[in-house]
Amino acid sequence: MTASAAGEASPLVSCMMIFFNAERFIGEALSSIEAQTYGNWELVIVDDGSTDASRAIVEDFTRRHSGRVRLLEHEDRQNRGKSVSRNLAVASASGAYVAMLDADDAWLPHKLAEQVSFMNDRPDVAMLYGPVSFWYSWTGRPRDSLCRHVSRLGVEPGRTYDPDLLLTRLLRSTVSGYESTSPYPSAVMVRREIFEEAGGFDDDFRLLFDDTVFFVKAFLKCRVFVSDKIWALYRVHPDETYSPSYETAMQKGEWTADGLSAPTRRFLERAVSYIRAVGGVSLGLRLTVIFVMLRYTHPRLLPVLELSLSIHRTAKGWMSRLRRLTGHRSGEGMPGSLDGAILAGTQPLFPREGNRGKALDRIFALDFCRSWSERIRGDVLEFGDDAKARQFGRDASSIRIAPMDGIPAMLDGSASMAQRTFDCIIAIDVIQYQPDVRAFLEGVTGLLKPGGSLLVSFPGLLPLLEGQGDLWRFTPDGVRRLLAKVCPGADIEIVTYGNAATAAGIQHGLGERDFGPELLQASDLTRAVMIMARITKAD
Repeated sequence: MTASAAGEASPLVSCMMIFFNAERFIGEALSSIEAQTYGNWELVIVDDGSTDASRAIVEDFTRRHSGRVRLLEHEDRQNRGKSVSRNLAVASASGAYVAMLDADDAWLPHKLAEQVSFMNDRPDVAMLYGPVSFWYSWTGRPRDSLCRHVSRLGVEPGRTYDPDLLLTRLLRSTVSGYESTSPYPSAVMVRREIFEEAGGFDDDFRLLFDDTVFFVKAFLKCRVFVSDKIWALYRVHPDETYSPSYETAMQKGEWTADGLSAPTRRFLERAVSYIRAVGGVSLGLRLTVIFVMLRYTHPRLLPVLELSLSIHRTAKGWMSRLRRLTGHRSGEGMPGSLDGAILAGTQPLFPREGNRGKALDRIFALDFCRSWSERIRGDVLEFGDDAKARQFGRDASSIRIAPMDGIPAMLDGSASMAQRTFDCIIAIDVIQYQPDVRAFLEGVTGLLKPGGSLLVSFPGLLPLLEGQGDLWRFTPDGVRRLLAKVCPGADIEIVTYGNAATAAGIQHGLGERDFGPELLQASDLTRAVMIMARITKAD
């Protein structure tokens, strides 16, 4: 092979990353670039005004890869938002292909090699992407390690698509409130000229829909291949359905979980304007544009249409599942009601949690921590990760993380934490993995300051995790007796979560999408899914 041919076979890939206060995760993202089996890459990375240690982490990486990493920033190190930052990175990129990586995600080692090989073989394709694997396992919780599932593509993989179908599915999923079918940036590879042809990212989309607006414009300009290969891990932040961008928007009152929000409308209006400007789109896409805008132009009419579609889809889905579970073929009479589908087979309807929205035990844990947020203050220790301490500990002066099996080490005189005491300790989804529950509780409460509180969960009717060290299940009365022995003189409050419906639902992998607020809030002491306790040490 000649040098020229070798250059064509291994073109330069511009890896593109932007970051803002990403010190917790950016090291893993950078390491995943470093671990690529494809060697001809450069990294263009933009600091969007970070104030934490992430800048130092990136500078160290830049020194170790001198000549192939360019660290950029805005004038006066301002925070300009994701779109402006991405445009700055694209303008500095010199590769034939561009691959984006979010600062809290990670690539699998063969990501660049496999995507470059495909793009070299298919000059007619200007964009390539696949699903991502949702990534929970870093929390250290055995239950989280089983939650990894794959994003929804919305179209059949292994095909090349022109704009109409991709845009139709993207717009409908945006309005539906379910998982979007927009590509995840970390899974995409794009020919660099597409950024110029599409006009880059829209600067006025600082936070939400910044990438989705670009994908709408790119879909209108090029052919896209959708693969079934997983090339990226998308980090799902613990106990959160939403990314940090969505959390920020919620705090500002710009976003609501049901999708009826100003940012959604703004995105749809922008997307529709680009689609209409192109012209020549299919009738199906034109009808989709009308449908999605009905949410805002005729809010009273849309629920009627959505209800009709929902009833139709739900009936078809349940009938199909019921036939499969009972062995009946289409056209045969079936005894009983649709409710019998849950009782018709021995296997759960959804074997892995996370496919039906936020898991029920996570909802219960968040509600409990929210109700006792005033206790999450001062020096806080949390097992597994610090998600709840960060979310609810507004008066926390320090937050430390304890490993899931950390009590023996913490109580060892040589451990750095042995001499510390805490105002609050959070031990959610921890007890069932402890070989000696009583010793664990005695050790944890021994680390509390006088007047300090332990927030702890006990599994009730939760599914067992086979092979994960899941040892114990509890009843409310059993928890009460145990705590009375372990914590004499402490102020103890026990709260139960769950009822017959949620107990059955959690066994079948159902989640937030399947239950309304009334069912989630109803508590039945005799059918508790989770038992939560607040233990406050005597002064």
